[in-house]
Amino acid sequence: MHRSWLAYVLLVACAAPEVALPEAESARVLPEPATDEAPRDDANLHDAACMRCHVEAARSWEGSAHHSAFTNEIFQAEWAPRRQAACVRCHAPLADAEAPQGDATLNGISCAVCHVREGSVLASHASPDAPHPITVDDTLSTSTACAGCHDFTFASVAPTPYAKAEMLQGTMREWHEVQERGTCQHCHMAEGSHAMPGARDATLLSHALHVEALAHVVHGHTEVTLTLTSLAGHAVPTGDMFRRLQVEAWPVNREAARVSTTLMRHFERRDGALHQVRDERVPAQAPREVSLTLPRTRRVAWRITWQALDPRLAEAHWIPDEDAARVVAEGVVEVR
Repeated sequence: MHRSWLAYVLLVACAAPEVALPEAESARVLPEPATDEAPRDDANLHDAACMRCHVEAARSWEGSAHHSAFTNEIFQAEWAPRRQAACVRCHAPLADAEAPQGDATLNGISCAVCHVREGSVLASHASPDAPHPITVDDTLSTSTACAGCHDFTFASVAPTPYAKAEMLQGTMREWHEVQERGTCQHCHMAEGSHAMPGARDATLLSHALHVEALAHVVHGHTEVTLTLTSLAGHAVPTGDMFRRLQVEAWPVNREAARVSTTLMRHFERRDGALHQVRDERVPAQAPREVSLTLPRTRRVAWRITWQALDPRLAEAHWIPDEDAARVVAEGVVEVR
C-alpha cells in the first residue's frame, strides 16, 4: 500500500463513533462523552479535585493510555495531518473538538469523562461521606461502560472509502463471541486500578496468547507450525483496524534465513467501497494456525510481535520501536 494512502486510512481509523450493541448490552449504555457535560463550573467535580481525594486512582491513571489518549505519538501521527474532530470525541472528550487544546487534551480520558454526568459523580456504589452528589450506576462496572469508544462501524465516521456497515473496531462483538467471559474491567481494571493496561503493557500482553510450536522436516525443508489461541476474551490484536501480529521464525544462529507473515484485517474494493475480505487475526473463540517454511535445520527460533500500525508509517513519524511494537511471545523449538 502506498504510504500516503496508508496515512489517510489510518486517519479514518482514529475517529470515535456511535455504537450499536447486541440487545442484551444496549439498554444501559452510558451517555457518550460530550463537551457540554463537562463540570466546568463546579470546582468539586473538576479532575484536580477528584485527584485530591482519590490519590491511588489518580496515580495509576496518570500512567495509563487513557491519560495519554490524545497526546500519545501514535494517535498524533494518525490525527495531526487532518485533525478530524470526530477523533477528539473519544481521545479528549472534554476538549473543543474543532480546536482541542489545554488541560482537556493533556488529560485525555480523565476522571470527569467516565464519572461525571449532569453535575453528579457516577459510581458503582454509594459513599455516604462523599463531598459531592453521587449517582449509583451498576453499568459503570460492566463492559457496556467501555463500548462507546471500542466498538463502531465506518458509518460513524463517513465519508470514508470503506463500506459503512463494516466494523472499524469490534472489540465488544469479539467479546460477545466468548461463551465464558469476564468483563473488560476484570483484565483492564484489576482490583479497581485505573492504570487500565492494554497491548502496550508487557505483562498483560504476554498473557493474551497461548502458543504451541511444532517443527518437522517436509520434503527436505523445515516446516514450523505455531498454533495461537486467544486468552484475552477478544481477538488478538483487537481495536484499531491496523493493529497486527507479525509472526516470524528462523533457524537458530541463522537469522538471515528469517521468514515472516503478518496477521491482520484485509480490505478490497467492491461495488465502489472497501469491504473486509479476510481477517487473519487470532479470533476470540478459536485457534489460528500459522505455518512457515525454512531451510532444513535442527532448531527453530520463533517470535510473535504486536504492532500498533504499519512499521513503515511508524518509521516515517519517528515513533520509537518500544511504542509501536511489543513482543507477545517467543521461543525455540526442536525439529522432530
